[in-house]
Amino acid sequence: MRLENKTLPGLGLLMGLVIGLMAGWMTLGWAQPLAERELIGGAAGRPAHMPGELLVKFRPHVSHEQLATLNTTQNAIILRHYQTLDIYRIEVQGDVLQMAGAYHSSPMVEWAQPNRILYPSLEPNDPLYQNFEGTLTDLQKWYFGVENLNAEEAWDIITGRSDVVVAIINTGIGLNHPDLADNIWVNPAEIPGNDIDDDNNGFVDDINGYDFCSGPFDLQQLCSGMDNDPSPEPGDGIDNDGNDFADDNVSHGTLVAGAVGAIGNNDVFGAGAAHQVQLMALKVFVDDGGARTDTILAAIDYAVENGADVINMSLGGPPGEDCPTSDRAFESAINTAFEQNIVVVAAAGNDNAQGPSSPASCTHAIAVAASGTGITAFSGPGFPGEIDERARFTNFGRRPGQSFGVDVAAPGVRLAGPSVCSQADVNSLVDGCEAPGDPIAEVASGTSFSSPLVAGLAALVISRARDLDQEISAERVRMIIQDTTQDLPDDPDDTPDAGADWDGQGRVDFLNAVRGVEGIDPPDEDGVGCNIEMSQDAYVNGDEVTAMEVRITNTGPELVPIQVKIWQASPDMPAMPPEVPIDFSGLPSDLPPEYDQDFGPHTFFQVTEDTPRGRYEINCRLIDRVTGETLVTDINPFRIGNSFGDN
Repeated sequence: MRLENKTLPGLGLLMGLVIGLMAGWMTLGWAQPLAERELIGGAAGRPAHMPGELLVKFRPHVSHEQLATLNTTQNAIILRHYQTLDIYRIEVQGDVLQMAGAYHSSPMVEWAQPNRILYPSLEPNDPLYQNFEGTLTDLQKWYFGVENLNAEEAWDIITGRSDVVVAIINTGIGLNHPDLADNIWVNPAEIPGNDIDDDNNGFVDDINGYDFCSGPFDLQQLCSGMDNDPSPEPGDGIDNDGNDFADDNVSHGTLVAGAVGAIGNNDVFGAGAAHQVQLMALKVFVDDGGARTDTILAAIDYAVENGADVINMSLGGPPGEDCPTSDRAFESAINTAFEQNIVVVAAAGNDNAQGPSSPASCTHAIAVAASGTGITAFSGPGFPGEIDERARFTNFGRRPGQSFGVDVAAPGVRLAGPSVCSQADVNSLVDGCEAPGDPIAEVASGTSFSSPLVAGLAALVISRARDLDQEISAERVRMIIQDTTQDLPDDPDDTPDAGADWDGQGRVDFLNAVRGVEGIDPPDEDGVGCNIEMSQDAYVNGDEVTAMEVRITNTGPELVPIQVKIWQASPDMPAMPPEVPIDFSGLPSDLPPEYDQDFGPHTFFQVTEDTPRGRYEINCRLIDRVTGETLVTDINPFRIGNSFGDN
């Protein structure tokens, strides 16, 4: 089958088809269109982990001498220590899985795992449309419009801020693309071109980010080194990794960056979710192949240390993986980012399978599934004709045994955005591609491009809070995004049946989210308030009972009562019934408990194996006795999940 040529109204453009890693995408340009090329789904047949390498986290207070002794005993060598994350990359001899078990059995080790390889999830091989109609602008207006993301009215309130930084961990960004250049992050403490590490962060001349995996492609190590230019690799026109596509990583990161923050109202190509934002380019892929976990950890470490507010990761491993228990490297790294108040957003994956892949399934990541476009011209085998339907490739819901499933959905079918040319594009005479790196626009599909829409929304929420002079936590950003969604119905013709909760909490709504920021009460000038002190998360191990200590303090006048309410905020759990064994000792046993008193108690949650896993919030309010008016609110989110093995 070949793609039918269509002239796009108003642009006089011809439609061609090129293939990329995270998804399939069409190129908008000026030369001959490409014939359709089939896509290979997932990472089947590709290596799952690096030979002879482990990632290890040692327990606190293990001395350097003890660490060295253990490594000598195991005939192992430390390759790198990621200090912010406190994770070691170690070279070992023998079977990697057996060595991971040997390290894990040591009382000095918190966890150990192979250095896994992740891939931008490919869109599966289904027929593409032969009758595309519309223009680039029409596409964007549709999925940003009121029927879908509801972004246009949100942009009347806020379009972003230049002090909000979103780190793009991907294949690099076309730094000079006219629709991105003015939004590229510039390291304020680094002087370009002087070959000096001016800010003492360990990286020389890291002006716009860093390239943690520079080319050319290396079959053993996947890449050949590191450098300070996070632009995409140009490619060589060769299918180096044997997946039938040459240079299929090159344009992916630029498309992802455009979905987050392509410049708005500049008469160039299209617009991103946030028109004003700083895009930190962190490159972890070369032109072909996957990315090592340790390379991605290095990029997370850099983002944490260099001022990122949001991290987007449009990449992943197998579907349905339980990150908190089976991918401890990403769980630990994302926890560190969360503790530094960074919002982490990740693609759920494109395997049409139950449960998001890791790192999207990590405790503090927002896992994003893909909804459809609603453009009837795209109605074809496997593609939705309604915006309320599930994109036929997206991972969905939560697999049994997973601690956390899909959180939200965003459009993921035929999204338009800025891109760059590869050498393979030049060889194939793709429109506008005279040399690698030339700027073009493409139309792409996949959760890779749903995720950055949500990352861009997170940037808008943070921007709005800063405009209002509000402090806002990463978890509160997540809660606002999830609590303001539009629930999408179950599709009766879905294959497989994804169920009513396929979209988690629902499709994100930009206007509702931005307005939701205004619902955060600022600190009361008179010091009237209530304060919640508690452990942030609980993990259950077998039949044990976990006690979560809670102290609620009324900091207002003696006669101002406190009202406390606890509810389950998880998108994939039913409403919490009274018989669920969580209770405030000494308080009313029915849930959610609501009570008035002058000064709050020191009490505990009792969390057992029967407690539903998910996200919860405690809401503490000060109520005026006479008017019933809420004077101030304190909201404390927390989670209940599976245990970390023997920890």
